Amino acid sequence: MWRVIRIAGKRVSKHQIFEVPIDFSFYVDRKLEHFLSYGHINIYTPSLFRFLLKSENFEVIRDINYLYDDEVLQLMFKKKNSAYYITKNKFAILSMVPYLRGIKPSSYAVLTKKTEKQLSIF
Repeated sequence: MWRVIRIAGKRVSKHQIFEVPIDFSFYVDRKLEHFLSYGHINIYTPSLFRFLLKSENFEVIRDINYLYDDEVLQLMFKKKNSAYYITKNKFAILSMVPYLRGIKPSSYAVLTKKTEKQLSIF
């Protein structure tokens, strides 16, 4: 799935950073057309993304869940309409309860390193 660039048999970087938007919701199947309309062909949760990285022999060193900054929200919502304010209120609630931010962040970033250990499923 991913390839680490090699030069003369050596990796370019000891560590890699992956970042994905977290579009998952409990009713994701109702939003498929929306996600596909702007190019999202995969939908992840943090756990599912960690599993994918592990299956590709990446060791997760550190990870972070975060919510979009206000500047990003302003780009997403060209006008400050009701959807903008609903999202701002949702983010305020998620920010007050760190556990919830881990369940429904906006984005997920992971610091990894490639391992030679092969995943064994049998």
